[in-house]
Amino acid sequence: MTLNGRVGYHKTLVAIANKHARQLRAVLAKGEAYNPEAWHRGREPTGQAAH
Repeated sequence: MTLNGRVGYHKTLVAIANKHARQLRAVLAKGEAYNPEAWHRGREPTGQAAH
């Protein structure tokens, strides 16, 4: 079940906006450029097991 189905549309919007605000604050606090690929760090590519 999705967040929207559990808590409703408006609460879901607020939750996503809050998540984005936390991400923006972290980027600004660290003085780094935003990296949309950062979530890939430390993960194995899909379909490949770690050896």
